Amino acid sequence: MISELETETGEHITNETLILLEIESYHNNLYSSETTATLNEYLQFTNNLEIPQLTEDMRDKLEGLLTYEECKEALSSFSNNKSPGDDSFTAEFYIKFFDIGLEKT
Repeated sequence: MISELETETGEHITNETLILLEIESYHNNLYSSETTATLNEYLQFTNNLEIPQLTEDMRDKLEGLLTYEECKEALSSFSNNKSPGDDSFTAEFYIKFFDIGLEKT
């Protein structure tokens, strides 16, 4: 719990409601943006951008369901003695029991 907060203006507030409002305001300002760029400036900036495009072959490889082999390959890339998720099971656990209950297609 935050019992006191110093605002951007240097004011110290202790009221819980005001603290919450100040935190909300701070984050709203932090994650918003304004621009003074004109449409012409934007077009000049973006005109010569080289944005890579996927080939049809690359696109086809990315489409569709994940395969058994892709999942097993991804799992084998995980670091040992690390938990890839919130359940605290390590990569070794998943590798050891990966094949249980799965049908290879």
